[in-house]
Amino acid sequence: MAWFGLDIGGANLKAGFPSSPDRPAIEMPFPMWTDWQSLEESIAKLVRHAASSDSCAVTMTGELADNFENRRAGVFYIADAVERVCGGRRVAYYSCDGVWRSRNELEQAWDLVAAANWHATATWGARLLPGATGLIVDVGSTTTDVSLVQNGVVATNSRNDLERLTTGELLYVGADRTPICGLLSHVRFGGQQIALANELFATVGDAAVWKGLVPEFPELMQTADGRPKTRLSCGQRMARMLCRDLDDLDSELIDALAAQTVAAAEAAIGETISKRLSTAGAKVKNVLAVGEGQFLLNNGIKAIEAISANIKLVSLADQIGEMASACGPAHAVAVLASERFS
Repeated sequence: MAWFGLDIGGANLKAGFPSSPDRPAIEMPFPMWTDWQSLEESIAKLVRHAASSDSCAVTMTGELADNFENRRAGVFYIADAVERVCGGRRVAYYSCDGVWRSRNELEQAWDLVAAANWHATATWGARLLPGATGLIVDVGSTTTDVSLVQNGVVATNSRNDLERLTTGELLYVGADRTPICGLLSHVRFGGQQIALANELFATVGDAAVWKGLVPEFPELMQTADGRPKTRLSCGQRMARMLCRDLDDLDSELIDALAAQTVAAAEAAIGETISKRLSTAGAKVKNVLAVGEGQFLLNNGIKAIEAISANIKLVSLADQIGEMASACGPAHAVAVLASERFS
């Protein structure tokens, strides 16, 4: 069997094709909360690239989108869309207990299938760490997953996101969609503390583009105001945090807001990593960095080094390429399913 992987998220759809060196992964912006009715059509665009694969491995987080009445309804809506698109292909759903399930088996285990992509990434990613032991930190567009693995096994008792939020394994801070007002209430500038609008005017992604930490993405319109992800538009969105327009403001004030936003995101991730290590009581020597937000890991690595020296950082992007790393869960489920059912 030739497997490909799908990661059906709430903001993005991702596909992994580990056996395809030319195009190992694809990511497509998809706001589930507004576009859920076109999910099937959008999945079909990804599946077209899997013409040589007869089997599909699926993981998801999109069931949490608030267009669904509840998470259970979201799981089945997503699964049914995948089944219709995949037609005669074999489809298997990854669960956070490490078990693969068919569509017919979801009735009794849908809660284990919901939001299980972190477990797949950690299970597969463990093999890239020396001794298959260490910390796997996946900084995505919306969230950060912090998973401890020991001897190839995910070392957690958590089985849902509430438990992971409690233990520090899940943080709702990411490299793109996190609102600036969720991180900062004020910006320090010119010896003053200037209050910010408590409104979704701009996000971490805007600050990252303004600072040059990530490239512009003019085609991407999934922003706070629906305008392109160019540096100019990012600056305008950040200016709204100060209830002004970009051409009204000293650019150094926007510089300060962008820098402090990124620093706050880094600090939040670092604090979460510290909490996870404190809870686990583990001495970590190896860290696998996954996802598009690796540039936010500076404080996290410092937090680990404060607990355990001589850290070895392994970048998944260096191992399988930047796009495949950004689509880590989709890649992971494809590999794990191929091994399980070969």
